[in-house]
Amino acid sequence: KDIKYKEGVITDYLNQARALVRRMESDGFIYTGDRHQGGIQ
Repeated sequence: KDIKYKEGVITDYLNQARALVRRMESDGFIYTGDRHQGGIQ
């Protein structure tokens, strides 16, 4: 059950990181190339 807990923590961390990247991208700080519409190039 330790491993399951660690997997949950890692998943939460990745979800937060993804949300942060999306927020920064929508603010125009970065451009990942994933979205061609409505992004800063």
